[in-house]
Amino acid sequence: MTETLEKIITKGFNTWIKNLNICIPLVINYVVMLLIKVFVIVIVFVGILGISIFDEMLSTSNEELIEVILSSANENFVFIAILALLCVIITMLASSYFSAGAIGMCQSAISRGDTTIGDMISAGNKSFIHVFLADVLILLMILAGIVFLVPGGLLMGNNIDTTGAGQFGLGIILFILGLLIWVIYLIILSVFLSMVLYAIVVERIGALEGIYKGYEFFMDNKLSVIVIWLISTTIYIIIGSISIVVGQILALTGFIGLNTIWSLGSQLIIIITIQPLMMVWWTRLYMVKTGKSPYVDDLLSDPW
Repeated sequence: MTETLEKIITKGFNTWIKNLNICIPLVINYVVMLLIKVFVIVIVFVGILGISIFDEMLSTSNEELIEVILSSANENFVFIAILALLCVIITMLASSYFSAGAIGMCQSAISRGDTTIGDMISAGNKSFIHVFLADVLILLMILAGIVFLVPGGLLMGNNIDTTGAGQFGLGIILFILGLLIWVIYLIILSVFLSMVLYAIVVERIGALEGIYKGYEFFMDNKLSVIVIWLISTTIYIIIGSISIVVGQILALTGFIGLNTIWSLGSQLIIIITIQPLMMVWWTRLYMVKTGKSPYVDDLLSDPW
């Protein structure tokens, strides 16, 4: 049974209300990301820059401190690069596991009416490697857009020390134009591949097949995907803008700790409420449009 886009949104909201535990893998992922960041910061400052850096922070000026940090970082550049790469890989693996788990919980909530942590573990175990590989491929596609910046960057670099102000100005214009094209490219990529992770988890397929399925789904359901994407993006922009404004107001009070607490807290609120709701909408859209029947009681009831 197919559903209209309005029904997908309203019934998706109803499914989320009845299964608020969908946020659990997202919250765990948030905590894991924080712990990884803290661990890396400690390793960099204590293990690489040396524990004496904290004494120097108290006894030197900001300019001298920056010189010390840059000098130490330059001496340990290879180690820092390896650490950064490991951090990115571990972060992406963890994020892939919990994202797959959250989508698996959404799938169970939609098809069965409820969901448990067991659904998260099952979906995470079966799909996280494929989600990780898909994320890597998508990241490479994103980075490929850097090619749009190359002409302007080369023109600026070749004329930065010359008297050819016209050529340098042209380089700036080309660079800005390339940046705009890259942003448009990223938006198009985001829309075209928005269903990739959902296809991988719901269908239990590999990364390449998931990318193909996600793209194929978009081509068959352009309007629905674009509308959900616009709704999701708009909500994130509004919530993010409110969070920034409140953060700036708190910053004016002079209490740095208060602003930090608000920043972390607002992110957590989004993760607990907005993000799982969006995931339910995307999952339901994919399941309904690919002929996977939602929970019967959910189909017969209308919360509105």
